[in-house]
Amino acid sequence: MTKKFAELKSRMPDDSRARVEARVKATLQEMALNELRQARGLSQKALA
Repeated sequence: MTKKFAELKSRMPDDSRARVEARVKATLQEMALNELRQARGLSQKALA
C-alpha cells in the first residue's frame, strides 16, 4: 500500500525534516544558478 509523502514527512523527526528542507533549498538555488549561467553562456569559472 502506498503512503502519501506528506504523511511520511509528518512522521519524520524534526532534525531530519530540517535537514531535508535545507538540502531542497540548496538544490533549488544551485539549479537556478546553473540555469542563469547557461542562459548567459558563462562557464562556472567565469561566473565565479
